[in-house]
Amino acid sequence: MEKWLTWYRLLLKANLKKKITWQILIALVLLVLLFWGIRIPDADNTVVGIGGVADGYAEEVVAVMQEMDSVFTVEIYSDTDTLYEDVTSGAAECGFIFSDDFEEQVTKGNLDGRLRIFVRRMPQRGKWRKRRCLPLFSRYTVTRY
Repeated sequence: MEKWLTWYRLLLKANLKKKITWQILIALVLLVLLFWGIRIPDADNTVVGIGGVADGYAEEVVAVMQEMDSVFTVEIYSDTDTLYEDVTSGAAECGFIFSDDFEEQVTKGNLDGRLRIFVRRMPQRGKWRKRRCLPLFSRYTVTRY
C-alpha cells in the first residue's frame, strides 16, 4: 500500500508541473460557475408576473386573478424591465404588461394590443407554458414579443 501512495504522490507532483493540468482545472472551475448561474424551471414554477397596473380596470383584473383558485401565483411588478428579466431568467412563468390606456380602450371595445406577453423560450416546454398562461387573459387580445 505504501508503494501505491508513493507512486500517487510522484505522479501528482509531475502532473502539477504541467501547464495543461492547470488549464483543465481552471476550465472546470469556470464551467461549474457557468452551470451554477443557469436556472432551469421546475414543475412548481407557476409565478405569473404582471406589470403596468396603472388604472382601475387593470387593478380589478389583477384582483380577480389573485382571488382565483389557480395553480398560478400572481406577482405585480412596478418595473417592466425587472419583469422581463425575471421571465427570461426563469423566476416567472410568463409576464403580462397592461397598456397605459387599458381601461379607456376596453370600455370602447378596442382590445387589440392592450396586453403584451413575455413567455420564456424553452424548446420543449415553451408551447405548453404558453397554453397555461394565455387562458388567464383569454378575453383580451395580446401582442406577443
